[in-house]
Amino acid sequence: MPNYRWLCLFCDRGNSEKVENCEFCGTNPTATGWEITAREFADKNILNKKESFSCEICSSGVHEVNYSEDPVEYFETRGKQPLFRTMFILTKCKGCEHQLKKEYSTPLLRKIYRFIFGHDIKSEYWKNK
Repeated sequence: MPNYRWLCLFCDRGNSEKVENCEFCGTNPTATGWEITAREFADKNILNKKESFSCEICSSGVHEVNYSEDPVEYFETRGKQPLFRTMFILTKCKGCEHQLKKEYSTPLLRKIYRFIFGHDIKSEYWKNK
C-alpha cells in the first residue's frame, strides 16, 4: 500500500494513501502492463461502460480482473504446447461476486477449426482449458 496519494493507472482518478486498490475501479497501484491491458479489454468487451466500470447486477464499480492463465507463459509456450489453447479474461464484481468471462486470445488453428466445422472443440480436455 502506498504511503502517499496516488493516481490510478487505469481510470486516472486520485486515491487516498489509505486504500490498497483504486477506490473507483479496483486496479492495483503497482499494476503491470498486462494488468492494465486486461482491464482495458474487460472495459471495452465485457463491461462496456468506460465511465463507471459498473456491474450489470449491483452497479458496483470495483472489479477483480484476471487472465485465465499467466499471459507471459501463455504466449511464450504456444510453440511448445498444443496450439488450441484459448486464453480468457475473467471479471468478478467485488460487490455481488458476479462473474463474466470472454475470450482474449484464440490461436489461429482453433479459429480455423471453428470455421471448417462450424463449432468449437467439444473434447472435455479442451472444454476446461
